[in-house]
Amino acid sequence: MATFKAIVFSTKNHIKNDGTTNIKIRVYHNEESQYIPTEFYLPPLYMGKNGEVQEDYPEADLINYELGELIQGYRKLVIQLGTHRLKNVNCKDLKEYLTQASEPDYELIDFVAFSRRIIAKTKKKNTLNWYTVAINSLVWFYGKQVIDAKEITSSKLQAYIEQLTESGGQNKKPFEPGAVNNYLRALRSLFNKCKLKYNDDNLDIIRIQHDPFVKIKIPAVRRKRKNIGIDEIKRIRDGVFNTERENIGRDIFMMMFYLMGININDLFLLKPPKRGRIEYERSKTNTDDNIHNFLLSINNHAQRTWL
Repeated sequence: MATFKAIVFSTKNHIKNDGTTNIKIRVYHNEESQYIPTEFYLPPLYMGKNGEVQEDYPEADLINYELGELIQGYRKLVIQLGTHRLKNVNCKDLKEYLTQASEPDYELIDFVAFSRRIIAKTKKKNTLNWYTVAINSLVWFYGKQVIDAKEITSSKLQAYIEQLTESGGQNKKPFEPGAVNNYLRALRSLFNKCKLKYNDDNLDIIRIQHDPFVKIKIPAVRRKRKNIGIDEIKRIRDGVFNTERENIGRDIFMMMFYLMGININDLFLLKPPKRGRIEYERSKTNTDDNIHNFLLSINNHAQRTWL
């Protein structure tokens, strides 16, 4: 079982200019110690070895009472963890759990605030916009800026889908299935990230126990085929257009086609051929969570035989 005691450090680097030092709660567990700072400060000589403030210090009774309440709160949290979970966690993780669980709003997990933190860290512009429009839509639907993760239920999401499909969003225009699909996939992605953040498998603490997306049916979308036939490609290749802009567009299209469907960003960043081959990696897959990039290599001379 973890033990707790109020202590102070009296070394020079812990003493403030006014001669006081912070009272900390020492957490001792699995032969390790961690320290949780409190709001109280006093000169080191007034802290007794028994972990109580000496009686001759002003307001000693009040401070001892507050420290006792704090320690009792930590003990309660440890008891709630249970012996099995406690023995499998190190002292540092226990300290972090006690610190977080003691916050007044610990039970509230603000899904909107969490999502906006994810958005702020998102580097890819398309993904950033994808998340932003989805969370803004959800805020509009709920009618508030703070949405507890527990409030995101299957029934509420189903009502959200029906709202978008039948009456539309803020502009009152009903959504196409593809738009609804897009919003729901973005919200599901954010919700899964939220569960990953707040559920601690090491401590077996599952603060978000439900998955509201399991029981709802996200509208399916059949993507339109974008293929064009060889005759259309030949007409583009051989076309002579009225403006320079159109002819440049023809040439860029053919370059993208010859380079295995390269996107415009990768075309702009393309490096000169090496050993008769043009090589590049798709920037679309160049993200922090995608480690499966692969090299595309095209024979620079083979293009002469195409079409």
